Amino acid sequence: MPDSISPFMPSDSLADPARPGHLLLNQEGTVQSLDARAAALLGLGGGDAGGAIAALLRRAGAVSTGGAWRLQQAITGGLAGTQAEPVQLGGMRVEFTALPPAHLLLSLVPDGATDTLTGLPGRGQLMARLAELLASGSSAALLLLRMNRLDSVGDTLGQAAMETVLRHAAGRLQGALRVGDIAARLPGRGFAVLLQGAGPSAATALAGRLLELMARPFDVGGAVTHLNASIGLAYAPEDGTAAESLLRRVAMAGHAANPGSWRAYEREMEASAEARLVLEAELRRAVPLGQFELHYQPQQTLETGALTGFEALLRWRHPDVGLVPPGEFIPLAEETGLILPIGEWVIHQACRASAAWPGDGLTVAVNVSPRQVEEQKLAEIVSAALRASGLPASRLEIEVTETALLGGTDSVEATLAALRRLGVQISLDDFGTGYSSLTQLSRFPFDRIKIDRSFVSDHPRSKAILRAVAGMGRAMGMRTTAEGVETAEQLRRIRAHGCTEAQGYLLGRPVPEREVPALIREWQARAPQVLACETF
Repeated sequence: MPDSISPFMPSDSLADPARPGHLLLNQEGTVQSLDARAAALLGLGGGDAGGAIAALLRRAGAVSTGGAWRLQQAITGGLAGTQAEPVQLGGMRVEFTALPPAHLLLSLVPDGATDTLTGLPGRGQLMARLAELLASGSSAALLLLRMNRLDSVGDTLGQAAMETVLRHAAGRLQGALRVGDIAARLPGRGFAVLLQGAGPSAATALAGRLLELMARPFDVGGAVTHLNASIGLAYAPEDGTAAESLLRRVAMAGHAANPGSWRAYEREMEASAEARLVLEAELRRAVPLGQFELHYQPQQTLETGALTGFEALLRWRHPDVGLVPPGEFIPLAEETGLILPIGEWVIHQACRASAAWPGDGLTVAVNVSPRQVEEQKLAEIVSAALRASGLPASRLEIEVTETALLGGTDSVEATLAALRRLGVQISLDDFGTGYSSLTQLSRFPFDRIKIDRSFVSDHPRSKAILRAVAGMGRAMGMRTTAEGVETAEQLRRIRAHGCTEAQGYLLGRPVPEREVPALIREWQARAPQVLACETF
């Protein structure tokens, strides 16, 4: 480890995957300094990198209240090139070639028996009691509960609001336990429950009850926010006879659980967890190494058949395996927070590319994740991308999903209002697949509704829903785009039901950026084809 950390580093070192990054944390968990390599590995680029890392570490529970810092063997033994050592006056100097995932950052914790925020036993008490039970040969069930989207509460309502939610969550947790059960607060957004003598029946019943409790609204100083939880389960002695290994396995199960659900540990998760760590490390390097690219899928108006614009779709071209399907890396990027730097790159790249397209008025639609919508800097990022590219604001369309609108309503409204003031278009993506769709349409200022592909099928109910949504769009002055159109019959049907635009493989598959200008000229050269209207 070097004795000092320079905030500057030659630019050629950023491209060297073997070059480590360095962070210096003080006793409160604030980043005192970092070098450019650390910022590159984190995908932060310029700006207040120190503040961004400090927020990341706070969300992972890496905040000391005076105790000694320690980096557990789980990190130094599990990720090559990661080292840490304490410094004088408290704090930690960290060197890494790949930042440990957020759930491994949980091992940066202060010593202490009781969590001062919730009053629950801390990790130390939990592990001591678990070790006693395992040594005695007793059976037990261990549950690990992780609050989802809690970091968005801190980002939008502040650190105090996040702490209030954690205290309320701890109260709900304690109220659901039996006499003799042990609840503990883990660093970050997690809780653990130890059930002595319990088997799968009792553990899964409690897991279901806790999921229901955590899905109830949280009132934070008059602001109502909706969260949910994911729960992992593991059993002793079946899944482990050592405290650390059992905790590690229940954590694997928790990470495998979808939001609002629970999963029990399975042996296959060991290989999945290892593969996930490798994928995350590679994903962190993808932005600074330029491995992402955008493909563009055409959108057509149903009135004249003319091309109206494109949707930008993210692709990851891995140097070894080629194109990685979005379904494999987007959820991981969401969970780790990498979606924020990736999403910022997408916005800038889509604006830059579309500004050079031939023709007038073609729009580019960019999907933004729930975390980006909750991030209060989204409007600033969009504004900067428009200025840098010269793209008129009216040609940029920001697509949000219903999921992004469920939590932190006030902050989401503020973000959408700021985007509206910039002059960009706003659309509701995958309409009908989330919750409270009618509420969202009346509350937020959308220019377009994008109807999910599942309603384009020839099922009688799908036809009725398609007709109803198109009618609502007309009544509310919103354009309606049907996604996933693959046959001429589907195209005729959606036009007959009143949709205004269409997108799908029938009209054009996504193409790389370099092929877009030729595709535009091809559309401009052919006469628009208006399909005859049929009644279904």
